Amino acid sequence: MTAKLLIVDDDINTIRLLSGILRGEGELFFATSGASAITVAHEKKPDIVLLDAEMPGMDGFEVCAVLKADPVTSGTTIIFVTAHNDIESEMRALDLGAIDFIHKPINLHVVHSKVHNHIILKMQPAVPACLHQDLARLTPRERDVLSLLRQGKANKEIAHQLEIEDVTVRLHLKAIFRKLGVKNRVQAVARAIDLGMPPSSIAAD
Repeated sequence: MTAKLLIVDDDINTIRLLSGILRGEGELFFATSGASAITVAHEKKPDIVLLDAEMPGMDGFEVCAVLKADPVTSGTTIIFVTAHNDIESEMRALDLGAIDFIHKPINLHVVHSKVHNHIILKMQPAVPACLHQDLARLTPRERDVLSLLRQGKANKEIAHQLEIEDVTVRLHLKAIFRKLGVKNRVQAVARAIDLGMPPSSIAAD
């Protein structure tokens, strides 16, 4: 199955750059505003949306909220493309349902690796019905982080293996703690064991 990728940015040069990097990764669609992004997403049902945070009119945060509230697009993987590098903006995006971030200025290798990995995750089979509902509440990326935490990996090791930034690992851990009702890493691992998560849900290095 070919992945569908929607690139949303009011800067046409950024769209050209991202489309060049991602050519061959899937079927590409484009939107230059928040309103058009919602229309295209509803019509094309993309697997992944690369969403500019700052746009005139409806910004990326508003678009993310709308897409996640719509049953047609709620399962879409949203990656924010942003010049912001502060915890508050990233926490806001994660709370709205985004799963990852690409920071500007855009790095060719980072974009390709992150999007490629998310395509692989997206194309994986759905969460098994037998998976405990608390684990099922976690996003695929959060389950990856928890699995590596279960293997005893430190934050830097998790970031390296998943090709994400240290700060993103910390944000995912905060979300995991909140969803599992725990306060720290030790409790999260204990909870994962209690819920039946195997120690090697994803491949270790």
